Amino acid sequence: MKNILATMLLSMTSFMANAIVIDSSINPDGVDYTYFSINNDSTVHIETMNALFDPYMYLFTNDGALDDTDFIALDDDSGTPAHAFSNSLLDIDLMAGNYIVAVGDFYLDMTEALSGFADNSFSELGGGYQLDITAQNADISFDVPEPESLLLLGIGMLGLFATRRQKNL
Repeated sequence: MKNILATMLLSMTSFMANAIVIDSSINPDGVDYTYFSINNDSTVHIETMNALFDPYMYLFTNDGALDDTDFIALDDDSGTPAHAFSNSLLDIDLMAGNYIVAVGDFYLDMTEALSGFADNSFSELGGGYQLDITAQNADISFDVPEPESLLLLGIGMLGLFATRRQKNL
């Protein structure tokens, strides 16, 4: 029973593949973070897809304390054009490890990318976007934020334990 529960929890909170596509959004003064890991050294393709705002993207290593020493690369307009804006794109060689992608609206500077608050946003549009991450020679894993699912699972497990306990009394 414990092994089944652990497997269910792990399958609900992480995902692994060669490519991942994440639908997300930002507020006009916000920064969205995506945490991912790769299991082998690989060339990694990271691209935003969006038509609502001009995305600015930073890539950091994830050592547990996000600061300017974690900075790897940034991009503004190398991706596929979307309406009047261009998307962000990084094709970069990464070592096996943990990483953070920070996405904000143009012009997102380093301080804003680190703090999560973009007070210098040029367009102040924000909105939904898609983040595509592909690795050539590695699997990518990322945490899937599903607090509602975990809460429901926890309530269900409490209910099971409560009924089981009543039967034993």
